[in-house]
Amino acid sequence: TGRERPWMKARCTRWEEIMRMAMQQAEWNAKVGTPCEFILLNPPSKRESGFRQGVDCCRVDASQGDEVEQRNALRQMLLSNGPRGTTPMTMRLAEIYRRIEMEHMELVNARQRVIIVIVTDGLPTNEYSGLSKEVDRTMFVDILRRLCTDLPVSLVVRLATAEREVVEFFDRVDNEPELALEVLDDIESEAREVCRHGNVWLTYSPLIQTIREGGTFVKLFDVIDERKLTTMEALLLAHLLLQQENDGPPPVDPWKFVKYVEQRIKQFDLVYEPLTQRMTPVLEVINLRTHILPLTS
Repeated sequence: TGRERPWMKARCTRWEEIMRMAMQQAEWNAKVGTPCEFILLNPPSKRESGFRQGVDCCRVDASQGDEVEQRNALRQMLLSNGPRGTTPMTMRLAEIYRRIEMEHMELVNARQRVIIVIVTDGLPTNEYSGLSKEVDRTMFVDILRRLCTDLPVSLVVRLATAEREVVEFFDRVDNEPELALEVLDDIESEAREVCRHGNVWLTYSPLIQTIREGGTFVKLFDVIDERKLTTMEALLLAHLLLQQENDGPPPVDPWKFVKYVEQRIKQFDLVYEPLTQRMTPVLEVINLRTHILPLTS
């Protein structure tokens, strides 16, 4: 983002959308120092056991080598593959479950969690059939529940489709009370939901979408597309988006906070707003003022 780097829309396939997201997450995690792995749902060839680095799995971890070379290996793996076969998400998640289970106590002792991001454009099936049956969907929800209840795991589902049956299924999964799960759509759809729920002061930028796609422990990002934020939540989120290193606490008084935002926002570059397809401020100050001072605006 920035004043000299405008964004633009372009047509692409679902696989190209998924590849772009994967490369963005690889770059983002490399910058913040978080190791991440990318696992193909359908390996290009049958394997006896375990994931194969560079074939159906790529790890990006700056502490283990040159992260630029690692990201290039990821790009090559993605370019060499594409959508194929069935959608055996349950099988793949069961393999991941066993891997995390072996490191369970180590994660707990280090007070760490694993975030699993599932990027899909279809419904869960078994290994041999492309038809999603009720038993396939039940087993999929069961493995999600086991991941969330047995292990220190949070889940993100990023949909790369607008097919009603797929969207409705994952909406039902999202409503499961036992699952630490966030279901996301493309950036335009998410921006539309954020506005529809009354958070029009927030510019739903590519950065926010990237943060949410990769999973975040800042729960405010989880609810911006579900309900209108309270005054205190809006104040906190606005501060998080505008804070800089070595900042002190922001003003608590709403009037003073609005003045603080008016001055601070001048220091930030414009960001892409997906609904208008224009470069706009990080926050819309007038709408924020109305949100936190509704009786006096």
